[in-house]
Amino acid sequence: MSRFTSQPSLLKLSRLLTLVSVCTIAGGISLLGRSLPAQAQESADICQARTKYVKAGDWETLESYWNATGHGYFRAPANAQIKVRYGAGSIFGKDRQKQTLNGNLVKSLEIGAWSVAYARMQIKVPQNTNVSYLACSGGVAKSLPPINF
Repeated sequence: MSRFTSQPSLLKLSRLLTLVSVCTIAGGISLLGRSLPAQAQESADICQARTKYVKAGDWETLESYWNATGHGYFRAPANAQIKVRYGAGSIFGKDRQKQTLNGNLVKSLEIGAWSVAYARMQIKVPQNTNVSYLACSGGVAKSLPPINF
């Protein structure tokens, strides 16, 4: 096999485009063609651009947090719903920050101290699609006490 075949070059091009998009987002230039929210630009959070394939129907978990804080920034697809689900299961869980995306404005979800009990960023889409978003980790929600044992 020649080293000039199209397969390796496509792989390198894909990696390069991914690296450029992550660096662009981390550098505060854009989020999916829009400017990055000021809150993400000013914080010391570590942000990653992610794309996941989501099937239409029920709520799909994009990110999970346990004793950690974080933010998620979403813009598309239009008419998709996003929320934060705290707790485990349908009986002990609680939905917060439920929003609908319009395809133009960037909407955000924030995971706070309640993630000690387990938290998930979830999305519900009207049709099967790829969802691109920015996931930022903020650190530990509840740290250990400053007492020596």
